Amino acid sequence: MNQQYPSPCPNCGTNVWDNEVQCHNCHKYIERCKGCRAPIDPERDTCSRCGAFVADEPLLQARILLSGDLLAGREMILKVAVRNTGNERTECNYSFKLPEPLGKEEIKGEDIMIEPGSTIEREYHLVPPRPGQYGIPPFEVFYKKKNGDETSIKVAPVKFQIDGVPVINLNTEMAGSEVKLGDEVFLFVHMLNEGTASAKNLKFKAFTPPTLSSSETHVVLPSLDVDEERTGVIKLRPLFDGEHNFEVRLQYQTPPIQKSGPRTEEISSDSMILKVKK
Repeated sequence: MNQQYPSPCPNCGTNVWDNEVQCHNCHKYIERCKGCRAPIDPERDTCSRCGAFVADEPLLQARILLSGDLLAGREMILKVAVRNTGNERTECNYSFKLPEPLGKEEIKGEDIMIEPGSTIEREYHLVPPRPGQYGIPPFEVFYKKKNGDETSIKVAPVKFQIDGVPVINLNTEMAGSEVKLGDEVFLFVHMLNEGTASAKNLKFKAFTPPTLSSSETHVVLPSLDVDEERTGVIKLRPLFDGEHNFEVRLQYQTPPIQKSGPRTEEISSDSMILKVKK
């Protein structure tokens, strides 16, 4: 059984118990807090016992949420979440400008109706072009009170870090796709870092069938900086005539980011065919 407490009737001041719907003295209906059942004082916006907002008005809270990888060149999602913790529906509006270089557009939320006890979220998709520290400036959410007057709440600024990530473009080129048995052919492996961070410990290897051997199948590079291009060479020697299918695989290490430490990524070239005649 729930504990009952005596509290003064807001109409006449007589102490009444929490389970009394009407005052036993003045016989008037007692409006109560939904949380603790204490009588509501019409002169107060909050409950005198538990502090909950009890006024017959809307009351908004708002914050910014970020999701996604938070990596340069990758899509991230900025959410504006607004919750009505009050007891009346209302209409809200907000606007703020994105910082450079996230974009020059103005983010707007207009004429958003929000019911009491509900939360609305608006999503905005962004692609940070480069690593660095970014920030969403503080802004206000404006909404209407029950009598039509406008009021507002301030949304705290948000700072966040965008990390860089290497993106390796792998291309291969053979000095002739058709050779005679006994000849050797050079395979050129072109690597270009099109990302926003350096790649480390690059290892590329030619995966060849038993009918095709290579004098150098494992090449290691210590790093590949942003916009840097390097070319490796593998010498292939066919042991039999016919068609020989093979590919090149590249492994590299990404730098640590906020969400995780260094990772090893692998990419493969397109399948290649070397034709060998007797």
